[in-house]
Amino acid sequence: MENLDFKYHPEVNDDYLCPDIMVVCDRKQPKGGSYSGVPRFIAETLSPSTAKRDKAEKMAIYEASGVEEYWIVSPQGAVEIYYLENGKYVLNQSYLLQDDEEEDDYNAKTVISLKAFPHIRMNLEDIFEKTAHPYTEGLFNSIPDISARTDRLVPIQGLMPDPTN
Repeated sequence: MENLDFKYHPEVNDDYLCPDIMVVCDRKQPKGGSYSGVPRFIAETLSPSTAKRDKAEKMAIYEASGVEEYWIVSPQGAVEIYYLENGKYVLNQSYLLQDDEEEDDYNAKTVISLKAFPHIRMNLEDIFEKTAHPYTEGLFNSIPDISARTDRLVPIQGLMPDPTN
């Protein structure tokens, strides 16, 4: 789905957020352009105008809502992966892309997967694929079930058929 809002406390008011990426499993909860259940995964891609909100306000809302896994992705090559443990986010993994094969800490081929969906896998370098939209395109194209949010689809390790065929 494209542009699905997350209503994080619909029983109280109509407040919502627009995550960059959200994985939902309850097909009954999306109503119109919004979702009022608990997403299994959310990722936010930082930009200069959203970084503070994504790392503080939105993170606190997702945590309080019970979102199991939250990724914060920086276009400069950083990924922070938080898992919900006992109602609080705990930083589980942190990566800083090193794509120079000559460097000792080269990690571009490091495989990352979603905790609840281990079959959704991507290389660290795929998240930061250089495209026309530096804040979001690489990440959107790296997650097969959500790739429809962009103009082109990228198959990941055989999980999706090649859209060009």
